[in-house]
Amino acid sequence: MTIKDLIYVGTYTEPILFGTGQLLQGKGKGIYSYKFDPARHSLTLHGITENVRNPSYLAFDAPRKFLYAVNEYKEFEGKPSGGVSAFRIDQDSGALTYLNTKPSHGTDPCHLIVDKSGKYVLIANFASGSVCVLPIQQDGSLGDETDFIQHQGSSIDPRRQTSPHAHAVELDQSGKYVFVPDLGM
Repeated sequence: MTIKDLIYVGTYTEPILFGTGQLLQGKGKGIYSYKFDPARHSLTLHGITENVRNPSYLAFDAPRKFLYAVNEYKEFEGKPSGGVSAFRIDQDSGALTYLNTKPSHGTDPCHLIVDKSGKYVLIANFASGSVCVLPIQQDGSLGDETDFIQHQGSSIDPRRQTSPHAHAVELDQSGKYVFVPDLGM
């Protein structure tokens, strides 16, 4: 088996209140890994990395040595923020080793990517409508933010668009421009 045969899945591990007022009861245990068998078109549970709070979205660096997860919640160390966790991937077993967690500097981070250089993680914070950039250290862990942008504005739906809600972050082909769809503006 190689790590190319593994699929990693993020989950909600605790309740989360969505902007619509709906409460989702998180029932996951953390980050799941599944072995994919292309001949049988099947997935088999390979392992679970537990004790990761609401790792709802995952991203790899290009060589798949590290995995990054948004931690979708509203408070980090007593401040309004979610988190972003970093893991090293064992190249033989696919097991994840926890490296660190940094604040996302906005609530309910919902999406993240690793830039093409492999030097930065870009995060979209849904509930607070912001974007944050965290540097990737030599060991794959995350450093303190290097940039933060708070979206401003609203739109026509008074129930869901009274404030910004950054929903994703993407780079253009050159890696020079960042696109952030916002469901609130």
